[in-house]
Amino acid sequence: MIILYSTDTCPKCQVLKDMMNKKRIKYEECYDINEMIKKGFKEVPKLQIDGKVMNFLKALKWIKQQEEQV
Repeated sequence: MIILYSTDTCPKCQVLKDMMNKKRIKYEECYDINEMIKKGFKEVPKLQIDGKVMNFLKALKWIKQQEEQV
């Protein structure tokens, strides 16, 4: 399962969403600030894949690797 923790006004979040949509990567979005605080997140975006959490740069790299496999 892929979860993108984001906010409506986050430009980096939009970059990840656009890239994942372009590659048809299925994901869920979480906008729940309280949930993010519980997880210790101090910034967004965070991309969680099967329990592993990535920051923006790692998520970007992961998405690009998916592009190479398609």
